[in-house]
Amino acid sequence: MMNLTGRDLALSTAHWQRWLLRTKRFVRASDLLNRLDPDQAFVTGGAVRDFVLGRAADDVRDIDLIYTGDISKLASDLRNRYVLGETLFGNPRVELGDGITVDIFPPASPSRVALTLPDALKCADMSGNSLALPLNCATVIDPNDGYRDLLRGRTRLLEAGWDAAPEIVAALLRRVVDHSLRIGLTIQDLHIADVSCVTLSRIANGSLSPELRAAVAHYRSWRTGVGPTG
Repeated sequence: MMNLTGRDLALSTAHWQRWLLRTKRFVRASDLLNRLDPDQAFVTGGAVRDFVLGRAADDVRDIDLIYTGDISKLASDLRNRYVLGETLFGNPRVELGDGITVDIFPPASPSRVALTLPDALKCADMSGNSLALPLNCATVIDPNDGYRDLLRGRTRLLEAGWDAAPEIVAALLRRVVDHSLRIGLTIQDLHIADVSCVTLSRIANGSLSPELRAAVAHYRSWRTGVGPTG
């Protein structure tokens, strides 16, 4: 855990609060967020990355939260007030309209083993997406040195986050390549489609689904300098 001060890219609690108030997806989600216990709800993923990078990122429509309380009870409470769907991992997705969603995850591994919050962040897809911030203060939880990576303009793959079902790996792989390059981050240690991904290394090439095969080809086109296509 690291306390950010004004010397760290001016990332103070006041700065964090101002960023939340002027970012469209958080303004739209304010009613929902105000209903959550700030000691149990942590913003993670692209929102924290965008905050560190100083991006308003109003083109991004999703918010990722890790909730350390009873997520089943929370989902039941939210169902009475919001439209609920599901994430790729089967966790609650609150649909707020205009394409804005809030995905709520428990602190767990991709295979749904309960973990501490720092250990859960080690299972993120990339280091730049693996920071977490409480809603009410700018105390960063950063077990993967993602903050340092972002300051260097890069992100790294985190192998533990890819031990998931093939269809999930396929979706993540395309998103990692496309989004990281779009926002200008250099991708480090990108061997996921070769041997370092636990899921892919367990599966013979002949048994890859069409979606996973397409994602691997998408990755390899980037790796060889052709660039992602489609």
